[in-house]
Amino acid sequence: MKRSLKPPFISTLFILLLASVLPLFAQEKDGGTPLAFSQSPYRVGERLTYNVAFASFPSAAHVEVEVVSRGTHFGRDAVQLRAHVETTGVINVALYAINSDYTTYIDPQTGLPFRSEERPRDAIRSADFVHDFNQPAGNEAIPPKQKGFPGTYDFVSAFYRARALPLVVGEVYNFSVRGGSGDFDVIGESVGFLKVSRTDATFLRAILDELVAQGRDAIEHEEAYPVFLSQRVVGFERVDDLPWTEIDFPEDLQRAEREVLPRIIALDRKLEGRN
Repeated sequence: MKRSLKPPFISTLFILLLASVLPLFAQEKDGGTPLAFSQSPYRVGERLTYNVAFASFPSAAHVEVEVVSRGTHFGRDAVQLRAHVETTGVINVALYAINSDYTTYIDPQTGLPFRSEERPRDAIRSADFVHDFNQPAGNEAIPPKQKGFPGTYDFVSAFYRARALPLVVGEVYNFSVRGGSGDFDVIGESVGFLKVSRTDATFLRAILDELVAQGRDAIEHEEAYPVFLSQRVVGFERVDDLPWTEIDFPEDLQRAEREVLPRIIALDRKLEGRN
């Protein structure tokens, strides 16, 4: 079972990028007829840059996307796409630090990816992620009539596929998008509490000492976890059936008071009634 503790910022970032190229992004296209595939967004050499705002932060991330080449890659005809995502300012320090390169290889006739690579520029998160989508090539990849867009995209290929869609007011589309580091049966987030053994505490201290030696003494504690989690077994508690929410911004607190707190109170009363 694979598990992810990565915050959902990259998903939010992807949605914000799509919002810049599509008027609406929601459910299936009515009628279920696949649209003709346009290759115009896949011009080799084109590079686009974006400054991404998030919540009340006008500059949360910098994103560059580029069509690198068209040719034979991994034994098949492909378009090579590349992106760099780097969070900045308060988002980078307080929410989530991203500084990674993404390379995706797509089928030029369908826009579907068959391989994606993620390479962190962070010295702590040094492991590369490679994902094989195992999707067919050429005419075999062109799907029959059905609702939505068949196949699975990573965020780079989905961004370009969205740019190839017609900008029709009121039209809606559906995509299946997979994270760059793999599929997960359980997705969660560290809340800042971690109990470790004496031996593991020594290892965690060594990681922290290395970060300090690199001059990275102002980062969040989560930045030390990737190396630790990759070499130690860490348990978790599921909260699927409990009311909860994450509070980062004033709007989150308002939602918690309005929607989540009443559910917590109701659950407490229910549990008290059993005693």
